[in-house]
Amino acid sequence: MKTKRLFSTIFLFASLCYLDIIIAQTVTIDGSVKLNGHTIFDNIKVLFEMTAPSTSVYTVFSNSDGTFTVEIKTGIYKVTYSKNGYFPIVIIDQAYYSNATLSEQSLKPKGTCFFVPTDVSTIQSAIDYANTNDTIIVEPGIYYENINFHG
Repeated sequence: MKTKRLFSTIFLFASLCYLDIIIAQTVTIDGSVKLNGHTIFDNIKVLFEMTAPSTSVYTVFSNSDGTFTVEIKTGIYKVTYSKNGYFPIVIIDQAYYSNATLSEQSLKPKGTCFFVPTDVSTIQSAIDYANTNDTIIVEPGIYYENINFHG
């Protein structure tokens, strides 16, 4: 009986170690981000927030040519590109289980005219990001969302 219990304990421990190795794998993610109207793209923040299977946060800043590289644990992420004075880009439910090169993103400066859904995916996002004197143009289509004008 003790041998069977010892074998079960060893098997459980080995299984947990194997599972931890699979979950704790890292991948290399690279990509590029630009600023509309500029030729130097340094210090753009790229934030990777793991949403599953656990939670972790990784931050990287772009080089002057807009490129970045980061090592992260495998999982599902929300990715946010941001820089002061520009509208952020948020991409959710991104699965990273192998090395990847992300598609290029381009941040649009605040204080200009921008379009829903071309520049910002939802009307509410446009309202949330808008500052005084910003113009929001909603392109034709059907939008299913609850709007809060913060007023």
